[in-house]
Amino acid sequence: MSYGPKWRAYRQLCHQILTAKAVNSFIPYQTVEIARLLNDLATKNTDDSAFYKDIHRMLFSTLMRAVYGRSTESVNDEDLKYTEQSAKLLSKIQQPGYYIEDVIPPLAGLPTWAQPSYRQAVKDSEWILWVKMRMWNRLKEQFTSSSAPPCYAKQMIESDFRQQGLKEEDLAWIAGGLVDAGSATSTATFHNLILYLAAFPEVQKTAAIEINRVIGDSRKPTMADIPQLPYVWACIKEVLRICPMPPWAIRHFTDADVVYKNMVIPKGTAVVCNTVALHFEPEKYPDPMAFRPERYINHTKFAGDYAAMSDPQARDHFTFGAGRRVCPGTRLAESNLALMLANVLWAFDIQPPLNGEKGKATIDISDDAFEPYPLRHAKPFKVRFVPRNEQRLEMVLREGEEAQKM
Repeated sequence: MSYGPKWRAYRQLCHQILTAKAVNSFIPYQTVEIARLLNDLATKNTDDSAFYKDIHRMLFSTLMRAVYGRSTESVNDEDLKYTEQSAKLLSKIQQPGYYIEDVIPPLAGLPTWAQPSYRQAVKDSEWILWVKMRMWNRLKEQFTSSSAPPCYAKQMIESDFRQQGLKEEDLAWIAGGLVDAGSATSTATFHNLILYLAAFPEVQKTAAIEINRVIGDSRKPTMADIPQLPYVWACIKEVLRICPMPPWAIRHFTDADVVYKNMVIPKGTAVVCNTVALHFEPEKYPDPMAFRPERYINHTKFAGDYAAMSDPQARDHFTFGAGRRVCPGTRLAESNLALMLANVLWAFDIQPPLNGEKGKATIDISDDAFEPYPLRHAKPFKVRFVPRNEQRLEMVLREGEEAQKM
């Protein structure tokens, strides 16, 4: 979508749910879902791998509560299943060469009926839209019968969106995009974080010491505690640097000829930010291949705050993009990830699985441990969540049982 009135209307609607005030309204949903996640980690991770889907369910449900006013009760939930399939299809589409026109650009200049991938592209687009309209139409039926729960999608229905030149399909795209894009990227990031913490126990120990000092045994971490947990916050920044989402930013296209350093970039040129190169520049990040959260110990702001600065060298990382198309959900993503991490490390020590008589298995963090494209996402792996003590475990089980009823 080119920059213009429609793009600005999309962006404005996104900002309504992603401002600092709006993000704070997510806290009750986050609190309930984190309580459920901790309970799942304590009781369901019997084969050391169930956590992988439980984390996805938790993050998806948090966004579904806010956007559509309904929770996701199971890893087999249909909304979750269809959204995951849609996200996988979008991932394939982003891979260069999925459509032959990406490889042979002149084919895109043919009439649509003659383009080899046109029918497949229409089919793909219709499927993705169907997934989003499925959730939207369900809420619309509730709205018509005055039974719609308070949620962001309901606010959009009640807005003057038609005066902004938008249709209901546009609103379904916005609402669905917030849920699927937000949950997919945050899930991948938290999986990566769990993998690295299991591989680097000294990092996990440092974070746990900080949490013990600030929180103690008698309560769980809250959002109000996060500013007092700079090392936990730094862990989030570091995993977003070392595992950018995606390694190469989403393709954009110039909508006019651009002159840059005496070079002409023609209209319609695909432009991709090489995020990996930026994140592994030794001058900015010494020993860039190492997982070292302490490099971010003084980066206490949100990524969006650094992105708004005029000096690009002040950026903490470029995972969320750059310019006016920078991800609008940076505040929600980072705060949610930090609260999750603080709670998981308060409750558990993350350890590699046992490997029979050999003891603990080795955690693989090589490139082979990650999906190739488009997200830097750890493939399914195994870890153990060992309760830190009986008092904390008892609280996890008690509050987890209460959260199941909410």
